[in-house]
Amino acid sequence: MSPNADVDVRRASQDAGGPPPDPNAAPVPGGARLGDLLAAGGVAAAVVLASSIAVVMFLA
Repeated sequence: MSPNADVDVRRASQDAGGPPPDPNAAPVPGGARLGDLLAAGGVAAAVVLASSIAVVMFLA
């Protein structure tokens, strides 16, 4: 990580057209992380796939 990581993050945020991130902002307690959302989506996809296979086998 570069010693100017904070400056790099600010510059990237401004380049994207957004305001600079607040360095004093605390993380949201209990906020869902991307990995949690992907895991939940994977479980939901597996359930949908399994149920659709069961319906096809039942009708066949």
